[in-house]
Amino acid sequence: MYPTLGKYDEDIRSHQQLRCCHHQGEQLQHFCNDCEVLICRECKVSDHDNHKWTGLEEAGKQYSMRIGVLHGSITGKIPGIALYVQFLDGYRKQVDEHKKKMAAEIQDQADSIHDMIEQHKGALISQLNDVCIQEVQTVQEKEAKINTVLTGMESNQNYLERLLKFGTELEVLSSHKQITKHLTKMLYQQIDGLPNKLGLAFNRGDTQQSVETVFGKVEICRLPMGKADVDSLDDTDIAMSSVLPNISSVPELLLQFESKGPNDTKDIWPSGMSMCKDGSMVIIDRDNKRVKFYNDSGEFLRDFGGSGDHALGSPYDVTVMVNGNVAVTDYGDESVKIFTLDGKPVLKISGHFKHPRGIASNSKGQLIVVDCGLRRLTIHNSDDGTIIHTVEGKDEEGFDYFTDPYYVTVTRTGQIIVTDWAAPNIKVFNGQGKFVAKYGTYGIRQDQVLQPYGVCTDYFGYIFVADNHNHRIHLLMPDGRFQKFFLSKKDGLWHPMSLGINNKGYLVVTEGLGQVKVFKYM
Repeated sequence: MYPTLGKYDEDIRSHQQLRCCHHQGEQLQHFCNDCEVLICRECKVSDHDNHKWTGLEEAGKQYSMRIGVLHGSITGKIPGIALYVQFLDGYRKQVDEHKKKMAAEIQDQADSIHDMIEQHKGALISQLNDVCIQEVQTVQEKEAKINTVLTGMESNQNYLERLLKFGTELEVLSSHKQITKHLTKMLYQQIDGLPNKLGLAFNRGDTQQSVETVFGKVEICRLPMGKADVDSLDDTDIAMSSVLPNISSVPELLLQFESKGPNDTKDIWPSGMSMCKDGSMVIIDRDNKRVKFYNDSGEFLRDFGGSGDHALGSPYDVTVMVNGNVAVTDYGDESVKIFTLDGKPVLKISGHFKHPRGIASNSKGQLIVVDCGLRRLTIHNSDDGTIIHTVEGKDEEGFDYFTDPYYVTVTRTGQIIVTDWAAPNIKVFNGQGKFVAKYGTYGIRQDQVLQPYGVCTDYFGYIFVADNHNHRIHLLMPDGRFQKFFLSKKDGLWHPMSLGINNKGYLVVTEGLGQVKVFKYM
């Protein structure tokens, strides 16, 4: 505000005095903390008698400190916002490039189809010429033959007319047999005419429909920001929460279906869920002991329950691994079982667990398993199941972080988020397992949960937490701050269990007794 102040300017400003506009001649020497305004001696007595006030020096220091904090916050946000401006500028240029590229593709398609049309037109005209020329030749041949017959008849007709007119009886009688035979032959002679006529017609194609089918059309839609887009904003250590895309005030329910299967014998209990790259959903039905697959329209694809040593006893959660296999926690026999997508057994990890529940996989392909019996996290090599790291869940004084951990997810930056059902709260660890933060206390109000179940994060770092008993989903900022109740019982939510983000950036929720709901929130 004062970029070029010198010593003389500072000296003048330090001796400036402000006069009260309400009491003539009085100086503003005090500051009312309740009203946050400058006051004079008369103001303090008449209008601010029962208010808290301080001198200018003390108030100045206090409010300078406040402004300094805000200044620091603004300063901290500037690099992130500047980076986002660069991202938007790059995206704008990308849109222009895509427009030019697509316009060129459209022109290429038009030229190609024009060439095809010219070729087809030439082929049709050539076909028409060939058929017509052949027909004309046939007609000409027929015409020549018939003309020959006609000429013979006309010649015979002239001879007979002269014979009958000028011939004697002797001439007629002497030639009547030969003439009668020849005339009879001519009379019954078969004329080789045309068996049919050439029919020609041009059947026009349905240009309105076929042009779009043959030429193509421009598909226009709104795509969620992908991982690559978000990762491009990670060149700075500044949190990008100030430029996160807005969450819809009312999430749109796009799809709802029941996660039933042909092998169900009990009520559905969809305790776990994970997403495949193609958008299909993998759901664990705990009570039916099945791993179920559904496409992105909610149609049942297949299921399996394992067999032999890989038979599922009490499956709880599932994760789709980097290599495309699925890993399932089975607390019935204290193991993690890995299958291919069609249910073929790959690996069984055992000997490390007492009651494995939640499971997730990170970008390195490692498995993170929540064990509520041992109250810890273990990070495993997915190739052989060996433990890479153990998070014992105890602080430096030996107190347990975990009370009854349930679900786990991994953010795109590698942080591990665990829901603790009995605490009740969620806990955040860095990629090395060091405790970072927690969110939530017991209750029903803001920043409070009763039974935190499933948890997931999207590409932007938004955190979604299922509060099972309160029938709602909490939306948290990437730094763990409460944003709002994303969904609640008023939205038709009932005992949310597991959560996930599909390949389109939509939130997928499983509910108690088998309902699955998909919400668009941006």
